[in-house]
Amino acid sequence: MERPKGFPFYHWNGTPPIHHLESLSEAYSALNAAIVALCESTPNMRDYYGLEEFNFALQRHDEMKRKIGEVMQYIRDLSEWACMNEEVRR
Repeated sequence: MERPKGFPFYHWNGTPPIHHLESLSEAYSALNAAIVALCESTPNMRDYYGLEEFNFALQRHDEMKRKIGEVMQYIRDLSEWACMNEEVRR
């Protein structure tokens, strides 16, 4: 697999991939907790005056979850890259 643009070059004098994997795992767990918390705080129609306000709040809420999901996907991709390179370094 070719190195994706913006992903690190893993080499013997650089940061070991395992160090990145540990940090990425922590970041992923924190983002997962954020998604769970957001799901628990989904807007409720009784807290808004009018359907337009409620729909706007719901749309913004979904947008936040989607953006966190994009970051989580980036972390999964970067983790996969680090795993592939950790095996090469052994």
